[in-house]
Amino acid sequence: MIHYSCDLCGAPLEGSEHRFVVKIDVYAAADEREATGQADDLDDVDGSLEEITSSLSHADDDDEEPADEAEFRGFRFDLCRRCQRRYLNDPLFRAAKKRMGFSEN
Repeated sequence: MIHYSCDLCGAPLEGSEHRFVVKIDVYAAADEREATGQADDLDDVDGSLEEITSSLSHADDDDEEPADEAEFRGFRFDLCRRCQRRYLNDPLFRAAKKRMGFSEN
């Protein structure tokens, strides 16, 4: 049996306790200017796709480089009801950062 606990406070999430899932995807934004193409750009799409498909099918597993983590990263967290409410009120924890009040040394 899988036992869940809140990823923020550590409370066990068993029995009638509701479990909430937060999924966060971080990826590079595509610039709108790069996303729009001209009709001339679309003429050679089939040839480009064939080249990509061919290069992927002939690549050795030993030669593959690890994916750049800066391009995409996904996170998944389980939260209890109390932490879910806190998260929805301040998803980037800006208020919590202000409350910390570091002294200026």
